[in-house]
Amino acid sequence: MCAATSRSAGVYNVAAGNVGIARALGEEGLGGKAVFVGHELNANSRTLLESGGMDFVIGHDVDVEVALSVETVLARLDGRPPPPSTRTRVRVYTKFNCDT
Repeated sequence: MCAATSRSAGVYNVAAGNVGIARALGEEGLGGKAVFVGHELNANSRTLLESGGMDFVIGHDVDVEVALSVETVLARLDGRPPPPSTRTRVRVYTKFNCDT
Protein backbone atom coordinates (compact mmCIF):
# COMPACT_ATOMS: atom_id res chain seq x y z
CA MET A 1 0.00 0.00 0.00
CA CYS A 2 1.32 3.42 -0.86
CA ALA A 3 1.54 6.04 1.84
CA ALA A 4 -1.89 7.46 2.50
CA THR A 5 -2.43 11.13 1.81
CA SER A 6 -5.42 13.41 1.99
CA ARG A 7 -5.77 12.83 -1.76
CA SER A 8 -6.32 9.08 -1.44
CA ALA A 9 -9.53 8.09 -3.16
CA GLY A 10 -9.43 4.41 -2.32
CA VAL A 11 -7.66 1.11 -1.95
CA TYR A 12 -8.17 -1.93 -4.16
CA ASN A 13 -6.67 -4.97 -2.46
CA VAL A 14 -6.37 -8.14 -4.54
CA ALA A 15 -4.76 -10.29 -1.86
CA ALA A 16 -4.63 -10.84 1.90
CA GLY A 17 -4.24 -8.13 4.50
CA ASN A 18 -7.68 -6.52 4.59
CA VAL A 19 -7.64 -6.17 8.38
CA GLY A 20 -4.28 -4.38 8.31
CA ILE A 21 -5.34 -2.11 5.48
CA ALA A 22 -8.55 -1.16 7.29
CA ARG A 23 -6.53 -0.45 10.43
CA ALA A 24 -4.03 1.70 8.48
CA LEU A 25 -6.83 3.68 6.83
CA GLY A 26 -8.36 4.31 10.26
CA GLU A 27 -5.04 5.36 11.77
CA GLU A 28 -4.48 7.83 8.92
CA GLY A 29 -7.95 9.33 9.38
CA LEU A 30 -9.16 7.90 6.08
CA GLY A 31 -11.67 5.40 7.45
CA GLY A 32 -14.99 6.17 5.80
CA LYS A 33 -13.33 8.67 3.44
CA ALA A 34 -11.36 6.39 1.13
CA VAL A 35 -13.24 3.61 -0.65
CA PHE A 36 -11.86 0.19 0.31
CA VAL A 37 -12.48 -2.78 -2.00
CA GLY A 38 -11.14 -6.28 -1.42
CA HIS A 39 -11.62 -9.87 -2.55
CA GLU A 40 -13.33 -12.96 -1.20
CA LEU A 41 -16.03 -12.88 1.42
CA ASN A 42 -14.64 -14.53 4.54
CA ALA A 43 -14.90 -13.97 8.28
CA ASN A 44 -12.53 -10.99 8.24
CA SER A 45 -14.01 -9.27 5.19
CA ARG A 46 -17.56 -9.87 6.45
CA THR A 47 -16.70 -8.25 9.78
CA LEU A 48 -15.05 -5.32 7.99
CA LEU A 49 -18.10 -4.86 5.74
CA GLU A 50 -20.51 -4.97 8.65
CA SER A 51 -18.45 -2.50 10.69
CA GLY A 52 -17.86 -0.09 7.80
CA GLY A 53 -14.14 -0.87 7.58
CA MET A 54 -14.59 -2.03 3.97
CA ASP A 55 -16.99 -0.80 1.33
CA PHE A 56 -17.13 -3.68 -1.16
CA VAL A 57 -15.88 -7.25 -1.51
CA ILE A 58 -15.65 -8.96 -4.89
CA GLY A 59 -16.21 -12.71 -4.71
CA HIS A 60 -16.44 -15.64 -7.07
CA ASP A 61 -17.17 -19.38 -6.92
CA VAL A 62 -13.80 -20.77 -5.84
CA ASP A 63 -15.18 -24.33 -5.50
CA VAL A 64 -16.26 -24.44 -9.16
CA GLU A 65 -12.96 -22.92 -10.29
CA VAL A 66 -10.89 -25.46 -8.33
CA ALA A 67 -12.99 -28.39 -9.59
CA LEU A 68 -12.62 -27.18 -13.17
CA SER A 69 -8.87 -26.77 -12.72
CA VAL A 70 -8.47 -30.29 -11.32
CA GLU A 71 -10.60 -31.74 -14.12
CA THR A 72 -8.49 -29.90 -16.70
CA VAL A 73 -5.23 -31.28 -15.26
CA LEU A 74 -6.64 -34.83 -15.05
CA ALA A 75 -7.91 -34.63 -18.62
CA ARG A 76 -4.48 -33.53 -19.86
CA LEU A 77 -2.78 -36.36 -17.94
CA ASP A 78 -5.22 -38.88 -19.44
CA GLY A 79 -4.83 -37.48 -22.95
CA ARG A 80 -8.42 -36.24 -23.08
CA PRO A 81 -9.49 -32.81 -24.24
CA PRO A 82 -10.02 -30.34 -21.41
CA PRO A 83 -13.55 -29.61 -20.24
CA PRO A 84 -15.22 -26.59 -21.79
CA SER A 85 -14.29 -23.32 -20.17
CA THR A 86 -16.84 -22.16 -17.65
CA ARG A 87 -17.41 -18.65 -16.40
CA THR A 88 -18.13 -18.47 -12.73
CA ARG A 89 -20.50 -16.02 -11.17
CA VAL A 90 -19.04 -12.83 -9.73
CA ARG A 91 -20.69 -11.26 -6.69
CA VAL A 92 -20.21 -7.82 -5.21
CA TYR A 93 -20.85 -7.79 -1.47
CA THR A 94 -21.65 -4.76 0.68
CA LYS A 95 -22.74 -4.44 4.30
CA PHE A 96 -26.30 -4.85 3.01
CA ASN A 97 -25.86 -8.26 1.36
CA CYS A 98 -22.85 -9.89 3.04
CA ASP A 99 -25.02 -12.47 4.79
CA THR A 100 -25.94 -14.17 1.49
